[in-house]
Amino acid sequence: MIKQLLAFKKTFAMYGASFIAVLLGFIISILNTKVLGPEKFGDFKYIETVVRLIASLVSVGFFISITRLIAINNNVVKEKNI
Repeated sequence: MIKQLLAFKKTFAMYGASFIAVLLGFIISILNTKVLGPEKFGDFKYIETVVRLIASLVSVGFFISITRLIAINNNVVKEKNI
């Protein structure tokens, strides 16, 4: 019962943080549009999209593999080495 409650709290925190991040991203985009103007905001979004694409391509295999190794690992020493 306690493990289920702890898992629920972790899941709720994860989804809550994701929802807040989306909401803040939406609000910041509105503010950036007003501050930068349409043309500069378009340039900003283009650069942001390119950076996100590069970050996604780099991190997909490496970080997902590391997190999976840590998740399936039962040895504390190996976990610290990873």
